[in-house]
Amino acid sequence: MSTVALFVDARYVLQTAGALCVDPTARRGDIDCDYPAMIDGLVDYTLNETGVGAEAFFLRCYWYDASRNGRLIGEQADIARLADVKVRLGGIVGGRQKGVSTRMVFDLLTLGLGRVIDVAVLVTDNEELCETVRTIQMSGVRVLRLNAPSSNPRGREEDLSVEVDDNHELPVNFWLQYLSLAEPRQFDEPDVIEMDDIGRAFAEDWLCEATEGEVDDVRSAFPRIPSYLDAELLDHTDRDLTHFERRRVREAFWSVVSTQKNGEE
Repeated sequence: MSTVALFVDARYVLQTAGALCVDPTARRGDIDCDYPAMIDGLVDYTLNETGVGAEAFFLRCYWYDASRNGRLIGEQADIARLADVKVRLGGIVGGRQKGVSTRMVFDLLTLGLGRVIDVAVLVTDNEELCETVRTIQMSGVRVLRLNAPSSNPRGREEDLSVEVDDNHELPVNFWLQYLSLAEPRQFDEPDVIEMDDIGRAFAEDWLCEATEGEVDDVRSAFPRIPSYLDAELLDHTDRDLTHFERRRVREAFWSVVSTQKNGEE
């Protein structure tokens, strides 16, 4: 009997499949996902549609995500409580994930080279896994990949799709069962005040440190905040934000930057 494990990249699911099912410009906070049902659906597809066989022993699903403080937050904690699911977290620095690939590589090598698993099923487009895939294949592990239809088939996933033993494209209808546009969230007055306070405080601190030239450059880009600064601003909130929250924080930032001079209290 074969032992199989599932390795799911949350960023890939929400970014690639979410773009297909919701909106190409949707951010994570704009997407609603039925995570328990989707994980069950991926497991069922793995056992019944990939040739692995329903009689195979399913070890668990490894779910890879990131948080700013390295702790389980919100939906991540809910996913971690699911049976046969192990959440593995990287960090978020400057608005970007850090350490997620390292955790995927470690788990694949540990389970693959130790022959704990016979089949590894990847749900990701992470080309940094290519060498790891080749390594565990040499020890006899079969590597499969489940992917969402891509509007850019020759993009970053191309190398990984070549390295795995087989690719299975799950149609849009599969993802539509689990992904949808999130309902607009109702905000209490404290939520609005918090976003305003965060945006203004960040702007005031930045003005104290920025040069006159940097301030002029940012003001000239209005209403768009330069990407490097926008990432720092959103990272300052220490959590994922909805579209409304992001807009509110940015408006609060501009309310300070557009009126105050450098170092002005």
